[in-house]
Parts: sequence; C-alpha cells; structure tokens
Amino acid sequence: MKVTNVATDRATDRLDLVRRLFAIAISIGVGNTIVNADWVRDGVWPSAKEVQQISIILLALLATVLSWDGYLSSVRKKPLNDWLRFAIDVLLVFIYMILIITSNKSWFWLPIICLMYWLYVIWDALSVWQFPATFDPAFKEGNSRAITLVQVYAFAVCNKANIDRGPLISFMWACYFFVLWGIIWRIYPSFHVIPAVCFAAAGLGGYRIDKQLIRSNVRGFTIIERIVAIGGLVVLACLYAHLTKV
Repeated sequence: MKVTNVATDRATDRLDLVRRLFAIAISIGVGNTIVNADWVRDGVWPSAKEVQQISIILLALLATVLSWDGYLSSVRKKPLNDWLRFAIDVLLVFIYMILIITSNKSWFWLPIICLMYWLYVIWDALSVWQFPATFDPAFKEGNSRAITLVQVYAFAVCNKANIDRGPLISFMWACYFFVLWGIIWRIYPSFHVIPAVCFAAAGLGGYRIDKQLIRSNVRGFTIIERIVAIGGLVVLACLYAHLTKV
C-alpha cells in the first residue's frame, strides 16, 4: 500500500496530545524544581552547587525548546501516521521532564541527553522507512525500504544531491554526546559541571544549526564540515579537561 505524507485524523490527534504533553512536562519539571529550590524558598543567592543545578536546568530547557521547534517542522512533512514514532515522542517528552527534575544530580543529565539523541536516531530511521521518498526522491513504490534506508545514510556521507541528510545529522551528533559522556565520566572524572554543560550546549546548538541550514536545496553541513565541528568540540573538551585536571 502506498504511504502518503498527508496526516491522518489519528496523526493530527497524536500531534495535539504531544503538544499538550510538552507544556505539561515543562510546567511540572520547571515548577517542581524551582519552587523546591532552597535559594528560592529562602530568598538567598544560590550556592555553587545550586548554580550548577541552574545551569543544568537552562540546558534542559534549551534542549526541550530546540527539539520542539525542530519537531513541529519535521512532523509537518512526516506526520505521525505510525504508532512507533508517536510512542517515541511520548517517551521523549517524559525524558525532558526527568532531565529537568533530576537537575540537582550532576551525574544524571548527560546520560539522559545521550538517550534523547539515540531516540532521535531511531525516530529518523523510522521516518525513512515510513516516508522513503521524502529522503530519497529516487525511491519508487516497490523498491526495498531497507536498501533505501542504508542508501540514505551512505549517500548523505557522500554529500549526494537531493538526499536528506537529517538522519545522518542525528546519528553523528548523537555520537558526539556519547563521546562527550565518555570524556567527562570515564577519562576526566574531575571535569567541572558548568564547562561540561557549555560543551553540551554547543552540541545542542551545532545539531540544530546542522538540521536547519539549507544550501542549494540540501540540508545541513557537508560531511567534512560536520566532522570538523564535532571533532573540534571533542578536542576542545579534552584540552580543557587536561589543562584543568586536578
């Protein structure tokens, strides 16, 4: 059966539910975290540990708002006609809320962001399977979707024209966060929280710019530009950690 990019009534209802869940997640997460903060209740300046928590909250809000902005654009072209991507969306909304609520635990936020990005990777792969012609205009009904899925990633690496690089973008930036997690928690466990948050924020920004940049009707950086951007951030993180190592 031919798959259409036109949203079904169920897809519209699903999007409406996800919209509502986003608002609930932010209100519960931020409201619960800020109201219960000692520096808010006592009316004093936040301590060093509380400043770290504030930085994590701001990062969580940045991740949530940026993802919501990109998500709305994505589902207009790839509506939630399938239940699996919808399930991932609902799961992600609760993960955003958990990210905000656990901001007082300095060892939770980066693994949570890694989980978020690998869910983005799965969501994109499912989108290619569901709407292959959106990612590769050469796809014709009856072609193998599995082969098209592999080709979308392979052709994106080769910077082939007319291939949507979105899935590759998600995969490569997910790798960045996974590597950053390894640097901070395994190689340099004394890595300071606020600089770590800054490197994560740089990754969030780089990912969003990569997703939204359009040149010659092709989305995102070239593969070399993306490798340089991600590799540069990794090198800077290692350099900072080495120079500040206790």
